[in-house]
Amino acid sequence: MKGSVAAASLAVLFAVTGCQSAPSYKAYTDETDSWGFGRKVATLLKDEALDLTDIVQIDLSAGEGLLANVRATKLAQIGAGHLNGVKGGWNQRSLGVWKERRTEGGVSVLYYTDADLEPVHGTKTLWERGYQIDDWTILHNEDHHWLDVGASLHVLFLGADVNVSPKEAVDFVVGLVNIPLLPISEMFGFHCDSIDVADDDTAARLRKKYELGYIHQPHGLNISTSDSSDRDPK
Repeated sequence: MKGSVAAASLAVLFAVTGCQSAPSYKAYTDETDSWGFGRKVATLLKDEALDLTDIVQIDLSAGEGLLANVRATKLAQIGAGHLNGVKGGWNQRSLGVWKERRTEGGVSVLYYTDADLEPVHGTKTLWERGYQIDDWTILHNEDHHWLDVGASLHVLFLGADVNVSPKEAVDFVVGLVNIPLLPISEMFGFHCDSIDVADDDTAARLRKKYELGYIHQPHGLNISTSDSSDRDPK
């Protein structure tokens, strides 16, 4: 009985952590398994630190506009305004300066956004974040995840946006399990992907390189009958 429980527990653990044995994962696992233990530890700690910084996002804006928004998730938000200017700060694992033009307004799910972000200077991830939105805001996570809590205010020439992400908080806390999981996987010699709720760590970039899936990351709250993956976030 105890053996059955242990086997079942290991099966659940492997499923949750993304352990893979399919042949299509061979090139990916060969690359990650070639890393030494020291590199794996350093990568894990770096990813966990970045997960921590993802929880709170702050940026400042300069330019002409008048805009205000308060959100306790996109299901409970209200705001309106227009901004055409330059922003700078830390946002979704990107540090730098970008041009941003947006016109938005509404209440709750009836909140519409017409916006585009154009990177100017910053980290490589800032260029990966460039986006255009002309749709109901709740259908898109490019600017803020639909579960995020925060506020935006821009008056005349200056403004700021502060955002707290519950999803990224969960990603950080759950990711702590990877710390004891790594030496266990090394000790017993099996490959096991790190737990990554947001699918944004180093291993996630490699999975994208090899066109492998892990945890589906929808563009926004999927409240329509169409597949959100068919929409181009650009």
